[in-house]
Amino acid sequence: MKIYNTKIKDIILNIIEQHTQLILWEKERFEEVINEYSVHYCEECYLINKAIEIGLFEVLLLNRHIPYEEHIEMLKITEDLKEEEALFMISIMDRVIKENEWFIQVVNIEEATKKALEECRARDLHVIALAYYDGLGTQQDYEKAYNLFLKASEYGDDKAYYYLGYMNANGLGVETNREQALAFYKEGAKLGLSDCQYVYAHMTKDIDLHESEDPRALYEVGMQDYQKGNFKEAFASFKKGSLMYDAKCLYMLGELCLAEEKVDDGIRYLSYAYYLFDKEAAYSLGMLFMEGDFVERNITKGVRFLRQAEEWGHDGASELLEKLRGKQDEDL
Repeated sequence: MKIYNTKIKDIILNIIEQHTQLILWEKERFEEVINEYSVHYCEECYLINKAIEIGLFEVLLLNRHIPYEEHIEMLKITEDLKEEEALFMISIMDRVIKENEWFIQVVNIEEATKKALEECRARDLHVIALAYYDGLGTQQDYEKAYNLFLKASEYGDDKAYYYLGYMNANGLGVETNREQALAFYKEGAKLGLSDCQYVYAHMTKDIDLHESEDPRALYEVGMQDYQKGNFKEAFASFKKGSLMYDAKCLYMLGELCLAEEKVDDGIRYLSYAYYLFDKEAAYSLGMLFMEGDFVERNITKGVRFLRQAEEWGHDGASELLEKLRGKQDEDL
């Protein structure tokens, strides 16, 4: 299985730094510049050019709160992409977005807000609230975001409860108020919102984590079963989380598959977690190639993954690379 190189993300960031953000809207110019790296990143350049061509960058920039699984399913249907291609494209572009400040102005946002309030349009209010919350297209204003989320919740926007709880818990746009945060989380939990269930369970212990479908809860429940030796139950939890492209669940699922010698599945899940910049997955892939377990031994690939794991903060990768550097010095 081909494992695409996430280093292309750094190349895109360098291109933006050299040519400004505008190059992402100049498709032919962007293709010309990034293709200078195609000798070493041929397939990665192709996928990123495809992402720019179909407008994926703009979609992700303006819809950052839509779950990965929805974006991936859409790309598989509309662009006939494989799952791994769609995930790689989305994860790279999403990381580029998160590591930049974007100077975009939403036209007539005040007018849009007024109309949404007059017509009690919960969905529109939610979108506008997110713009103020993220500071995307307008100046970041947590107080405005909070008030709009509050109105949206009154008009039937269930998803607003998580933000209202989070903002109360962290003093964003409103004074810190743990009790109010709990009230909003509880309301969302009662409505079956997995993110509210997860946070409320941790804050009160009133809800069993097993009741939440939030990927963080699925990972924690899976790890509890894994540590008890209940591998079948752990696998089921990690599998559920993997369907939402949770990096930790994907990593553990990959490790469990390899333990059962389901090599293709194991490497696929580890590569998916790696695409999501999971340091444990990068380290595991590095060790697989270094030692030749389940794959043909390839020191160059192994070191590449280990270096990325080190860059993402993996201590074990740093220690191993330091030993390898010391051995090279001795050989010289």
